[in-house]
Amino acid sequence: MKKLLLLVLSLVLIACNQPIEQTARDSVATAKGYLDSARQHHPECQPNSTGAVCQIISRGVAAKDAVIDAVDIYCASPQYSEQGGPCAPNKDAAQKLKEALKNLSTIMTDVKGVVK
Repeated sequence: MKKLLLLVLSLVLIACNQPIEQTARDSVATAKGYLDSARQHHPECQPNSTGAVCQIISRGVAAKDAVIDAVDIYCASPQYSEQGGPCAPNKDAAQKLKEALKNLSTIMTDVKGVVK
């Protein structure tokens, strides 16, 4: 039990100290997993479906894509954009990335509700 608690605390500390672009990448990967699961649970949802559940899934996809775009702007450099090189943080874009992450988190709460 103590080892589990230590592991959880270590992961929390690591997450708090990681760069925002890494947090964004982790959030996108997690969101993709939930969205894929939501699509499996609701095969009736196609890209232009209008049902309430389908709209929640569509909003989740849009929020995930917005985070990806915000990371691309935040990390923009020729090496990053063309070759997958290191992030060159644009501090002017940091607030937009934080807002995109907050929006994704809010919408993913709804997506998790449709995956039961």
